[in-house]
Amino acid sequence: MGKSIKSKEAAIPSIDRLRYRNQFVLGPRFLENLASWNRTKITGSIVLSTHPELNVCQAVNDGKSITLIGFMLDPENPLAGDADIVNGLIRDFTDFQQLINGTKRFGGRWAIIAKAGNGVELFNDPAGLRQIFYTDPRKTRDLWCASQPGMLADILGTNMCREGIDYINSYEFRNNLEFRWPGVSTPYEEIFHVLPNHSLDLMHASCRRFWPKRALEITSLESSIEKCSSLLQGLLRSASQRFDLALGVTSGLGSRVVLAASNGLNNGLSYMTVRRIGMADNHSDIAIPAQLLSRHGLPHDVVVSSLIIDRDFLNIFRNNTAISHTVYASDANAIRKYYSGKHGRPFVAVTGSGSKIARSSFRAETRKPAHKAITPEDLASLQQMGNSNYVIRSFERWISGMENTHGYDILDIFDWEQGHGNWLAMRHLEFDIAWKEIITPFNCRELLENMLSVDRKHREPPDYELYYSLISKLWPELLDYPVNPHKNILVNRNNDPVKNKDLRNEMPDSVKKPLNKIQNALDLLFPFLH
Repeated sequence: MGKSIKSKEAAIPSIDRLRYRNQFVLGPRFLENLASWNRTKITGSIVLSTHPELNVCQAVNDGKSITLIGFMLDPENPLAGDADIVNGLIRDFTDFQQLINGTKRFGGRWAIIAKAGNGVELFNDPAGLRQIFYTDPRKTRDLWCASQPGMLADILGTNMCREGIDYINSYEFRNNLEFRWPGVSTPYEEIFHVLPNHSLDLMHASCRRFWPKRALEITSLESSIEKCSSLLQGLLRSASQRFDLALGVTSGLGSRVVLAASNGLNNGLSYMTVRRIGMADNHSDIAIPAQLLSRHGLPHDVVVSSLIIDRDFLNIFRNNTAISHTVYASDANAIRKYYSGKHGRPFVAVTGSGSKIARSSFRAETRKPAHKAITPEDLASLQQMGNSNYVIRSFERWISGMENTHGYDILDIFDWEQGHGNWLAMRHLEFDIAWKEIITPFNCRELLENMLSVDRKHREPPDYELYYSLISKLWPELLDYPVNPHKNILVNRNNDPVKNKDLRNEMPDSVKKPLNKIQNALDLLFPFLH
């Protein structure tokens, strides 16, 4: 039943393959300017165009169809491919909510177009890392979807709206090199973002929230550790069966958990750290991975970022999104050159991104009791977006769409959908130019639900007990090295990884932000202090 769409990548010059790499367009017709892209029919009036390197797998059965864009990983059956997974989903496909529930255990980075009867719905992976943007047919006549809003703007021939331009020119936007957009908004009034935990009805151009729908059931720390460790290991085993993996290693907590989960994998993993432009050669994000990997006899690739960037590469990087994060361009260029030069092929990156969803960091930062209502102004402050009407209205819309949190902390959901579904998802898309694909094992609903089901006291700063317990179970020797010591200027220096916490998480922003600036200055002036 399930079949993969054959790639055309060999027919395209290498530099041009980077243009809109791993992106898709869904709409009423195929586009002539994307003639080299793969084409898949969904219905008589909905067709899919995909970049030649983007995997597509489609299954049709008894009048129903499932079209997978990207890839899925099965932690319970690491040898299962996309066709196996899609065939299993369509066999059990009775309605759209049941299908969504059926994807709960799968990882990867994907979007699914599901057709049953006269209905067609589009939804994506838990963190929304296979991004979906769509047009408002009331303003554009036709419904179009794509990986990023810039491509939709080109199709429509539309320009950025006045409010979007004003936000881009605001101090808050200009002052944040890792800027992001509030809620479902984009720079275009006709284009919106499908956030995580939402699906798009393609027949009526309406978005609906499908999670959470059930009451949160609190799980013991011990039970969660068992379940989460099994899922993390299973997802990495599944990925290693399919891809050449480059596991990103830093001194961070999420990176350490993923490294611990890789313990015992012998599929030729590559271990990689990027020395970013403003990073000293002996920065702890380089020194600590080098020490712990060397101790265990594992190879360590250090990719050195440079301000010298290929002009053609930079032009494509800037045009692959509506407004690019140019701060990422040097890293992306260095990664692409390093792996194509040393290995002769792009690798699939594995990161610890997404682990912060369950750390309850926004609750700690607001210092607002859970029983007090969260306001749009609170959310704007957390994202450092200012208080313009444009931003506040966007977050009012997000809050109004949250009818019932079913026991989950609204700030955990906000971090999931805004902090990760907005900022992290666009970051993944921009780094597609450097990697064959990007995986975070935390992009799995069953894993995230298990982590969030643990009492907040075990997840929150400064102890992060759940995370350290996972490392201790999976690879305890990794705790011999401190986590993020460059962020801990006010704590003890005894290298005890459990006690070596960042006390700034307990401070108000008025104190924390000046300390961050002092820390950054010390990093530049006295790198040897690390």
